[in-house]
Amino acid sequence: QTFLELAVESYVQLAAKAGWTQPLKPNTKTPWFDAKEDPDDPNPEPGVLAGCAASVLMKIMYAARLCRFDLLKPIASLAACVTRWTRNCDRLLHRLVSYVHCTKELRLSGYIGDPLDKLEIQLYADADFAGDREDSKSTGGAFLALAGPHTFFPISALSKKHGCTSHSTVEAEVVSLNTALRTIGLPALDLWDVLIPGGLKLVVYEDN
Repeated sequence: QTFLELAVESYVQLAAKAGWTQPLKPNTKTPWFDAKEDPDDPNPEPGVLAGCAASVLMKIMYAARLCRFDLLKPIASLAACVTRWTRNCDRLLHRLVSYVHCTKELRLSGYIGDPLDKLEIQLYADADFAGDREDSKSTGGAFLALAGPHTFFPISALSKKHGCTSHSTVEAEVVSLNTALRTIGLPALDLWDVLIPGGLKLVVYEDN
């Protein structure tokens, strides 16, 4: 929480120097605008926060990768715009920092109450469909946890834009499943084979 408070404070100072004077929005419940709040801009103007955007995003990224998995998607989307920053990106970054400010007390928690022989690795994979309005590519998400009858302990998470354009929801889900299994699931099996004699079973859950 202290780290996120410092990140928000740093943003406020950098934004003020860049000429952005809007205060942080109270009661911000999501890190991203929905389609109605975020219309397409046919004539995007350069954003005033272009000079400090990378610094702000990378600072929040540390907390996102460590324990705030809900921030991974908006940070990745904005990081892809650093070299072509617009006024709309200013709005999106301000919304993200406002959300961080309103949710800085959130905690990632886990619990373990089983012996090793009762545990398994659970991998969850999901995807949106054509979520990127510029190229209609989907974004996949993955979450890995150690689980048992009385155990659920988060290990890692991933949010990654697909490298291909899917033609259906099912296709997007398959791409997400492939990414999750290849980058998180299988490496986790190798790790637990070293940590525990005989390793652990990997169970994969996928939507659709």
